Amino acid sequence: MEGPKNIDRLPLLAHARVEGYNAAVHSVYVTLPSVQEIYLPVRVLINGPADASRVEQLPLPVVGTWGLVAFPYGTIESAVWLGAFYHSPVNAITTSSPPTDQDSQTKYMSHASGSYSILDYIGQYFYRAPDGTNFLINSSNQEPITYTHGVNASGVQILQRFYDQNRNQDRPQPFWTSFNHPSGSSFTISPSGDITILEGNITRSQIDISSGGTVLVQGGLPNLASIQITPPGVITMQTGSTQDGDNIGPIVVLDPQAGLITIQGENNKSSILMDPTGVITATADGGNSSILMNNDSSITITAADGLGVINMAEDGSVNIKSLATIVNIDAAIAVSIIGTVKIALSTVGDIGLTTTEHPLESINTMINIYNEHIHETPEGSTGPPIPQMP
Repeated sequence: MEGPKNIDRLPLLAHARVEGYNAAVHSVYVTLPSVQEIYLPVRVLINGPADASRVEQLPLPVVGTWGLVAFPYGTIESAVWLGAFYHSPVNAITTSSPPTDQDSQTKYMSHASGSYSILDYIGQYFYRAPDGTNFLINSSNQEPITYTHGVNASGVQILQRFYDQNRNQDRPQPFWTSFNHPSGSSFTISPSGDITILEGNITRSQIDISSGGTVLVQGGLPNLASIQITPPGVITMQTGSTQDGDNIGPIVVLDPQAGLITIQGENNKSSILMDPTGVITATADGGNSSILMNNDSSITITAADGLGVINMAEDGSVNIKSLATIVNIDAAIAVSIIGTVKIALSTVGDIGLTTTEHPLESINTMINIYNEHIHETPEGSTGPPIPQMP
């Protein structure tokens, strides 16, 4: 014989429909098929840790979702939402087209913001943020195609493609994207598309790629060395610079548009310019002296802000010009200039001159002849000239 029954208690399991939320306790308000409302929040079952410091928190089911609710002991105070299910053939489940058994291992997580991730049966992974930023690991390097299920006019379930613009009609502006390491190193993409790679050492090196296409590589701070590449292909290399307004280090500029190579010394005190015609100009001491190597094979050396000039023409002739009171030739090092005039400087301290009219003559010999020569006159021989050449 059956004992007494309590008909006031709810069934152990019941279908229910979500009507609202209590996010603070991760619960939902539900209505039963009988239209009976459960006035207390129904706790959502958590699959994972759930203590004071750890939780695996997933989004609550949206309003209208059908699911299964348990009523332990038949009371609403202990009600638990066990999970959601589809009540109709219309759903957001994605599969291949056509579906295969491999789709049974797909892990697909789509969010109300428009963000989603998908992990397939062979481990290919894709994540997309609502602003359009995405990260993928797959064999095609392409965003995977996702689907939903609907019904046609005959009520038959059909597979239909689900586009990104269907996920969120109000796409947000591009987000900041950053990967940061505890060492201080980071990889950052700004909303405008600028990329900065920062090394976390105290001396800090970084790479900046602007949305305009300029690339800047800096080694050490403050700017101990850098390489800048602009979209037209101009490359600028700089080193040993603090760029504090007082000290600018050596700079090399490669300009394919103008066909120029420019090398500048510390604080722009010296430079070498190579133009597309083959002309090379080297300047020093802030421009007070220079060497010009022309494309006609001539070389011009200018010193002391133009006070002294040596020009070696394409025909081999040499011209020496000085606005000073004297031109000194030091014979300590062997040097020879071949042309209309040959000057030979020997290591023994002598200088030889050769012209088209005379063979090589020693300066020492000419001085000795001058100092020793005498003249025969009717009155007799004169003595050596006075004064003597040193």
